[in-house]
Amino acid sequence: MHFEVEFAKASSKTQLTDVIPMLSRLRNKLLDAKCFTILICSFLLLMTGTGMAAPRIKVLKLSITNPTNEARLNEDVVISVAELKRIAPDFKAGDAIVTTSDASTLEEDARTLQTVELPSQADDLDGDNKYDELVFQIDLKPTQTRIVTIAYGDAATIQRLRSEYPKRTAAKFTMKFDGLGWESEANAWRIYFDKRNAIDIWGKRRP
Repeated sequence: MHFEVEFAKASSKTQLTDVIPMLSRLRNKLLDAKCFTILICSFLLLMTGTGMAAPRIKVLKLSITNPTNEARLNEDVVISVAELKRIAPDFKAGDAIVTTSDASTLEEDARTLQTVELPSQADDLDGDNKYDELVFQIDLKPTQTRIVTIAYGDAATIQRLRSEYPKRTAAKFTMKFDGLGWESEANAWRIYFDKRNAIDIWGKRRP
């Protein structure tokens, strides 16, 4: 699945009414594309302290659109950290939480009182101890647009906000398995570390 990303930056002094027309024009242009489209704008969210204090949590707003006539369940969305840092140089992929609602515009999102967290993770693809991408999953109805919020900043605050994701995989190397065994909620595998050099697979009736 191909993704296109365009960014629109809003400073802390920018009025929301100034941002909406800009995003609306971008959204209308991208809705005709034969791919998922993502629009991103940045805002500052002051969690504690006075108006003059530095914000502990900042947010990026994404508009994600499914231009197809098919529902997309658990659709993977991959955002380059480098792209996010273009509009938010202090973005920390390792200290982020992703949420969404059924809002399709920033106006609706501003009135939304209830959101849900989306499963997400930051990946280091080349082993240089720096995150390269932020990945999350989202459900999209045919032609649906949803606003997604990426909050980042103070590590302790983010950790309090993030959910504990249940463990869904396991792996073990033991002679009892004749090699390496690993499993998910749906399947289990074993690879023989001997001359057989074969792989067994099992399907589970229940997780």
